[in-house]
Amino acid sequence: MSRTVLGSLSRVLLRAPLLLCLASPAWAGPPQVTAADGASVAVATSGSGELGLVVVLPPGGDAAGWEAIRTRLGTLGARVLTVQPRALAAAEGEPGAAQDVAAAIAWMKGQKTTSVAVLGALEGGNLALHAAAADPAIARVVVLSPRLSAEGLSITKDLAALGDRPLLLVTSAGDATGSRAAGMIAGKAPGAAPVLTRSAEGTGAELFARDPKLDGDVLAWLRGPGADPSKPAGTPATASDVGTLETTGTKYGN
Repeated sequence: MSRTVLGSLSRVLLRAPLLLCLASPAWAGPPQVTAADGASVAVATSGSGELGLVVVLPPGGDAAGWEAIRTRLGTLGARVLTVQPRALAAAEGEPGAAQDVAAAIAWMKGQKTTSVAVLGALEGGNLALHAAAADPAIARVVVLSPRLSAEGLSITKDLAALGDRPLLLVTSAGDATGSRAAGMIAGKAPGAAPVLTRSAEGTGAELFARDPKLDGDVLAWLRGPGADPSKPAGTPATASDVGTLETTGTKYGN
């Protein structure tokens, strides 16, 4: 074998491990997502499919409990991106946490999906609703363990901006705060807003963990053109209840 051929073969063999590393998903890491204010956004992704689902975690919380949930949702045929927003705080202009969610949605819209939906838990649900209100491309919204208090956000304004796009409110029978909030939000929503009340205890990630059928039911609703996983439940809202849903924590606190 000539010296030229041996040299070429050596170069190929030396480069092979680098090429494998670049091609391997294990080395790729999570997507790099940056908010409008330049802050790096904490995200993780799982799965693939035509449905893109951005899952908004409670702001300033711990993402560890959501890893298994993200994986399960991904195995059911959705492309899932979890986003851990910054803690909510009073600020001039758009809160940093809201910018984090908007950046995560922008990333998902750039993927090979036919529709994008958002799901948010606890105050992450307020952020999910806020993001959908600002982006008409969001097809459907799920709010898990809803809360009426979230610094810097207005449920009343966001529901009005959401219009008649479908909204699903998920709560536990043992979560009195979430059940009351769900009933009041459903009464204020301009479009269909069924309330899905589960018998399992817990809020947020706990409810997903203790109810193994919840992820499948939520995805079925997100995919269905008119799916309604339950009859409306929760505390009935009166006209005075739904005049304005304050999110300052002074009228309807947690």
